[in-house]
Amino acid sequence: GKEKNINYYLNQIKVLKLTDKVSFYGKRSDVMKFYQLSDSIIVPSYYDPFANVTVEALAMGLHVISSPYNGGKEVLNNENGHVLKSLSPDEIAMAMKKALNKPKTWMKASDIRASVKHLDFSHQVGTLVESCLNS
Repeated sequence: GKEKNINYYLNQIKVLKLTDKVSFYGKRSDVMKFYQLSDSIIVPSYYDPFANVTVEALAMGLHVISSPYNGGKEVLNNENGHVLKSLSPDEIAMAMKKALNKPKTWMKASDIRASVKHLDFSHQVGTLVESCLNS
């Protein structure tokens, strides 16, 4: 995505000698391709009321590793993701190792998508209308 401190991170990649392993793509309009190619996603927010990327990734069948500071953690469970206890490098690394043992398969992606189907806009509108009519 968009990052105001991108030069800092680009320099860190050089210092850590990871230039052949880390890529930054910037703001993109074709994010669906990235979701399709991924097995998992990490949302390391320091503060986010509800990171949309959480449900976008789940809707694409990805396992989500979330910061404890992302309100989107509320839709995660043992089947579709993992909520970190902290943002320590060791904890993130451990969660990533666990995620690597859960590669995306058609069946697993279908189960993850089903876990957030109730959040679909059409379902939410129906629920809201039903609630108003019954009030």
